[in-house]
Amino acid sequence: MKKLFYILSLFIIILSLSSCNNKKYDIVSTNFAGFDFARAIAKDNMSTGLLLKPGIDLHDYEPSVADIECILNSKIFIYIGGESDEWVENKILPEINKNKTTVINMLDIIEEKGNIYNEENPESSIVIDIEDEYDEHVWNSISNAKVLVEEICDVIISKDLDNNDKYITNRDIYLE
Repeated sequence: MKKLFYILSLFIIILSLSSCNNKKYDIVSTNFAGFDFARAIAKDNMSTGLLLKPGIDLHDYEPSVADIECILNSKIFIYIGGESDEWVENKILPEINKNKTTVINMLDIIEEKGNIYNEENPESSIVIDIEDEYDEHVWNSISNAKVLVEEICDVIISKDLDNNDKYITNRDIYLE
């Protein structure tokens, strides 16, 4: 009986140390930029969570079961897109209930509404095709960051129309 107690206790401790901490977040992001944009807009009206903890490399990241559950239970899921997030394309997107969770692919938004810059110089005036050597860190460009903030704000508003004015004010303050 004691052995079972210790095993269950260990299991509970391990689960509590998982990346998403078994919390339910309204907005979940794979990277700090998406998290920071959402947090600045949502403030106290929606909870925000960051999957990758400091020091974890996105290129080597494998989501835990708790991370996947956290994403699937969110209202909004933000990820970069591109080669770094192949795990999202393969493991997460097929499982997401699109009626419940809105997915924001930052690279797709920038490809559609912003500019993809050369990997060597993201603030240069050199705009390239997505098939070339591009920089996945699309938020490093101020103009692209603005596009992302505006898109994230629009999605947050679509999930919570009652706080529309607060989100717009928070967005404008952040962009300032």
